[in-house]
Amino acid sequence: MAQYKILVVDNSPVLLKLVATFLQEAGHATHTANNGLEAYDALSRFQPDIVVSDLVMPEIDGVSLCRLIRNNPRYQHLYLIILSGIAIEDAVHLGQIDADVTIAKGPAATIRRHLLEAIACFERGERRCPGLWNAEGLWSREITRELLALRRHSEVVLDGIREGVVELNRFGRIITINPSAVHMLGSDDIQALAGRFSDYFAPNDAKELEGWLGQTILDSGAPSFQRNDDNPLRVGDRWLCLNLVPVHEEDACCIIGILRDITERLRLEDERHRMEELLAKAQRLETMSRMAGGLAHDFNNLLTVISGNIEMARLASPTGGTVAGLIDEAERALRMAVQLMHKISDASDNVSVNRQSVSLAELLRDLLALALPKGQISYRLDLEEAPWPVQVDTDHIGQIVGNILQNAREAMEQRGTIAVRLVNVEGEQERRHHAFAIGDGHYVRISISDSGPGIAPELRERIFDPYFSTKQRGTQKGMGLGLTIVYSLIRKHGGFVRAESPTTGGCTIHLYLPTADAEPRTAAVATSNISPRNRVLVMDDELLLRNLAQKMLTRLGYDVTVVDRGEEAVRIVVEAREMQQPYAAVILDLNMEYGLDGLATARRLRELGLACPLIVSSGDPTHELMVHPDNAGFSGILPKPYTVEILRDLLEKLIPRQ
Repeated sequence: MAQYKILVVDNSPVLLKLVATFLQEAGHATHTANNGLEAYDALSRFQPDIVVSDLVMPEIDGVSLCRLIRNNPRYQHLYLIILSGIAIEDAVHLGQIDADVTIAKGPAATIRRHLLEAIACFERGERRCPGLWNAEGLWSREITRELLALRRHSEVVLDGIREGVVELNRFGRIITINPSAVHMLGSDDIQALAGRFSDYFAPNDAKELEGWLGQTILDSGAPSFQRNDDNPLRVGDRWLCLNLVPVHEEDACCIIGILRDITERLRLEDERHRMEELLAKAQRLETMSRMAGGLAHDFNNLLTVISGNIEMARLASPTGGTVAGLIDEAERALRMAVQLMHKISDASDNVSVNRQSVSLAELLRDLLALALPKGQISYRLDLEEAPWPVQVDTDHIGQIVGNILQNAREAMEQRGTIAVRLVNVEGEQERRHHAFAIGDGHYVRISISDSGPGIAPELRERIFDPYFSTKQRGTQKGMGLGLTIVYSLIRKHGGFVRAESPTTGGCTIHLYLPTADAEPRTAAVATSNISPRNRVLVMDDELLLRNLAQKMLTRLGYDVTVVDRGEEAVRIVVEAREMQQPYAAVILDLNMEYGLDGLATARRLRELGLACPLIVSSGDPTHELMVHPDNAGFSGILPKPYTVEILRDLLEKLIPRQ
C-alpha cells in the first residue's frame, strides 16, 4: 500500500489520537484538526489526499465541511471518509452527504480494519462506495434519534425565517448561516461558510466590526454590536440592520448575529417622499396656472389700453423728433410685454386643446427638421416599435418640442447631437422604476436628450418652476417660462413630464402622452396592498385572542370577522362568497375545544371550493401542520404569539395586490 497524506477531523481528543495512530502505523502521514473550520483552513497547507471526518463537531460540522470540499474546485478530488457515531440513527441524512465511504464508529479494531479497507478502495479508484460500513451489531439509540430530530426541526425553522441568522466564532469567521442571511449578503452558503463576516461590509463598517470583535474576545462583559434602522449597514445595493450578541460558555465564545433587510422599506419611504414632493410641486404649478389665467386676462386688458394710447400719441405727434423716438421705445417694450403675456397665457388654464389623431413619428420628424436644419447640431429619431395611437393638439406639441429643443440648442452651444426616442410604456412600471408620480394606463413616451453639460442635482427639481432659468435674466435672455409651458401643455393633454440628468452630463426630458383610448389620469401614489376592502376572518376559541386579532387587523386596515367555532366560520365564508363579498384570507386556530378544529375547517372550506389563502395558527410550532402547512392546503402559518408586524408581513405576502 502506498503512503498517503490524510487529514483526520474529530472533536474527541481520544478518537483523534486513536485514528491518527492507526493511520501512522500503516505508514501514512497525518494531520489532525478539532473541528471543520480548522480542517478547512488546513487543506491548503497540508494538501491531503484523503480526509477522515466526524459529523458532529463545533464550529463547522462534518456535513458542512464535506459541502465546502465538494464545492471548491481545488478540493473536489479529495477522498472523503465519514467516521460517525450517529451513522445508525442518521442514515437517511448520511445518504445526502457526498462522501466516498461512510463508517459507523464502533470497536477500535473494526474502525482500524474499515479505515484500511477504505484506503484500499481509494487506491483502486473506487469512489462513492454504497452502504454504511461497520453497522453490524450496532443498535439505534432512541435518545440520539430524538436529538437528531430536534436538530433537524431547528434547521427547518432557521431556514424558514425571514431574518438572517449567522453564527460566528470568536475571530469573526462564519460557522453557521441561514438562507435569508446568505441572500442578504449577496453570497451563497458555500462561499459564506468559513469566511470572515466583516469582509461583506464597507471598509469603515468592517473596521468598526473588527474592533468590536477584538473587544469581545478580551472582555466577556462586552455589549452587543448594533446597527439599527437609523444607522444601517450597506451591503451591495441592500441596507441591513445588524445585532451581534456574544455568547460565553465556560472557556468558549461564539457570536450570534441577526440581520434584517430594510432596503425595500427605505426604498418605499424614499419613493413616497419623492412622490409627495412631486405631487406638492404639481399642485403648486396647477395653482399658479389658474392664477396665470386671471393675470393674463387682466393684463391683456391693460395692455390693450396702453397699446391704443401709444397709437393715439403717435398720431398726435409730429414725425421725427424726440417724442417720436420715445414712442418707438414704448412700442418695442409693449411688443415684448405682449409676447410675455402670450407665454403666461400658454401656461394658464385658459388654453383649449383641439385634439386630433396623428402619427407622432411623422409629427416629430417634421418638427425636428423645422427646428434643427442641417448645421452643427445633428439629430436622430429612434423608434423601438410602432407607437400606440394618440390624440393631441399638433400646435401644442410643436410648441412643447420647440421649447425643449431651444433649451437643448442653448445648452449645447449650437453643436452636438439631440436624440429623440419614442417608446410605448405602462404607467405603473414607470412609477415603480423611476419613483415618478404618474397615473396607471398606457402611454407613449417621447424622450428628448441633449449632449450638453446637464443640470446640477440641486436645480433639477426646479426647472419646471415659473421664471426659473439658468440663463442670464432679461428681455432677450431666459425668461424661465419655456419648461413651465411644456409642463402645463402636457398636463392639459392628460400627460406627465419628468427630467433626467445623469452626473456624466446631458439632459433628457421625458414626455408621457396617454393613448387615444385612455381617460384623463391623475397622478397615483404608491400604497401598500392593505386596503379596507380586504376582508379577513379569524377563527379562535379564546376570546382574548379573538379580540387581539381583531384590534391588530383593524389597525392594519382590514375588515375583520371573528368567530369561535369552525362550523360558523364555514357558514360565514360561504355566505360572503355568495354575496360577492369574499374574504381575502382566513386564519384558523389549529386546536379548538368544540366543533371543527382548524384542519377540519380547512378541509371543509376547500371541499366547498374556497380559493383564498388559509392560514394555520397555533402555539405549538412543532406541530406537523406548522412545519408542513401545504400538506393540508394551508398557504401560510401564524405561530403564537405573533406581532402586528408579523401579521402584516404574512398577509401582504399572501393577499394579492388590488
